[in-house]
Amino acid sequence: MKIKLYFLFFSIFLSISCNKIQEKSFYYENINTELIEIKNNSNKTAKFKILINNNDFSSETAIISFIKNMENEYENEPLEMKAFRFVRDFSFHENPISEINWTFSPLVLINSLGGALCGSRSAVLTNILHKLGFDARSWCIEGHVVTEVFSNNKWKVLDVDNGMYYFNNNMEIASYQELCSEEDLIINPICELIDKNDFYYSWIYSKRMADLYSSLDDNCIFNNTYSEDLENMEIIFELPANSKIKFPISEKYSTNLYSYLELTIPKSHNTKINFPLVLAGIKGKGKIKYQNQVLDIENFNIEDLLKNQENISFDYEILENENTLKLYYFINPFLFKSNDVNELKLIGENLNNIQFKQYIRNDFSFYYTRKQSPMYNLLDSLIYKNPEFINQDTSNFNADYIEYIINTLENNKTIEQNFDINKFKTEFISICELPKKYSKTDYLSYLKRENTILLLLQLLEFNKLSKENY
Repeated sequence: MKIKLYFLFFSIFLSISCNKIQEKSFYYENINTELIEIKNNSNKTAKFKILINNNDFSSETAIISFIKNMENEYENEPLEMKAFRFVRDFSFHENPISEINWTFSPLVLINSLGGALCGSRSAVLTNILHKLGFDARSWCIEGHVVTEVFSNNKWKVLDVDNGMYYFNNNMEIASYQELCSEEDLIINPICELIDKNDFYYSWIYSKRMADLYSSLDDNCIFNNTYSEDLENMEIIFELPANSKIKFPISEKYSTNLYSYLELTIPKSHNTKINFPLVLAGIKGKGKIKYQNQVLDIENFNIEDLLKNQENISFDYEILENENTLKLYYFINPFLFKSNDVNELKLIGENLNNIQFKQYIRNDFSFYYTRKQSPMYNLLDSLIYKNPEFINQDTSNFNADYIEYIINTLENNKTIEQNFDINKFKTEFISICELPKKYSKTDYLSYLKRENTILLLLQLLEFNKLSKENY
């Protein structure tokens, strides 16, 4: 009987030990690390959340706690302004992956997408302000969306997408009503927050901006609601046995470009996956089950799902896996703002056989889901109409190809009527400048052929250039 009791005690202890919460840290220097790989060498799924320098954004509660504990930017900085800074600094303006209201979730934007248009960024700020206890709302003003929060007995407009707010004559942050009725608060600002030489100055303090507020007929409250399931979600990664993830972690990649995390699952490994990031694409051969649909991996069109599905799911089941499977997820590059020496900490279960590796970025390629679009194919085909582009090294190819595209646009009178070529060139050059500041390898990883075409495609689409008028 005594032996049985000892065995029972040992079994219970073993069960508790195997499932106890563990912590595992990896320290890396910013100068020597650009990619991190986390591999699960065990035969069981590892479950964990990831903290970089102890910044925890794994739940809405954790995000609220982070904002409350942010250092003041100035003396007695109000809490609503810390929330404004948080969304402004941990997200960026970019063509949306989707415009459905699951992008209004703070967890989805801050942890995964990073980029969005004004509607999603304002909605996320408004939702965070609600969680902080404020009365807040989002206003749609002729296609632009801003947040208005009630604080200290006054409404205040915070334009998080432009990183901007305006002052009234009492040097208080102006309300929606004040901005609608007094255009001078915008056109002739009492206090300017950006320098006149700033690229965006002429837009922020323009008559056009003032007109967005004053054109009341089409202004309305913007619906910022999102699923309760997303409110209660926690960002816990489930890394299958013998699988690995790889993602960029250097601060120099914290730019206004979408980044991807790569999950690699070995051949013949069929498994259920719960990965709380937005799926960007899949490479491999086999079948996957998603939202009760069995889909062929080679023909899995994630773009259509993202644009059309009302409710997003992070659950997938690999039914057939004929070779190594790679899944690509959006991961917010702004999470990786770092120090000289940094800590990446995992908190979770089954971490004993987790292995960390660090890399200088030289072989990591991104998966782009938009390659099949007609405009992409059209831009790509221009290479083969000009033999001088073929077999060039990457740097010369990019320079010549970009110049050719711009000349083509400038010489097309139909395009000229509906397309601001100077604005396009300015935007493209500004995007190219950042990677050019770093090594040739970094520059080429951004602007190799497929990246160049994708960047051109996004800028052309953003400026309303379609295949038809091209």
